[in-house]
Amino acid sequence: KNETKEGEAKDGEKTEEVKEEASNPEFKSEAGKFSIQFKQTPKESVEDVPTAVGNIKMYMFMYEESATKAYMAAYCDYPEELVANGDAKSMLDGSKNGVLGQFQATITKEKAGKFMGHESLDFTADGPQYNTAYKLVLAKNRLYQIGILQSGGSVTQEDIDAFIGTFKINE
Repeated sequence: KNETKEGEAKDGEKTEEVKEEASNPEFKSEAGKFSIQFKQTPKESVEDVPTAVGNIKMYMFMYEESATKAYMAAYCDYPEELVANGDAKSMLDGSKNGVLGQFQATITKEKAGKFMGHESLDFTADGPQYNTAYKLVLAKNRLYQIGILQSGGSVTQEDIDAFIGTFKINE
């Protein structure tokens, strides 16, 4: 970590990095093995989510910036045998369809790929009440869901880069 204090930097860039880190502190979940930059410390919650293989625990970290905008990082662990037998793409699609159904949203942009060597799916969607941007990553049997939810306009690329773009898996 860069411990340089403002004014002690040899060049202006280092000072700028320190300021930026202070305004969006890095949040680390040791148990979840990930880090991301929330604007403020998120609220943690755990809920049982019904799936085809029974209930699984979803660990959620949420920061509500306002009544119309929220940032979320969540993860859940599927049974290893399910992931071993399943197809990562269909699991990511199933998760995406769950989000779309929850908000009655329609895809505006979608891109499947790899994130840190794991299958991933990025998408934005607009719905009657909420618009959303998500990154889904399946790392072994752990599904990560990183999302921004807002009403009144589509999620901007700037917001996506500033939040979803800071997500890292710490293996």
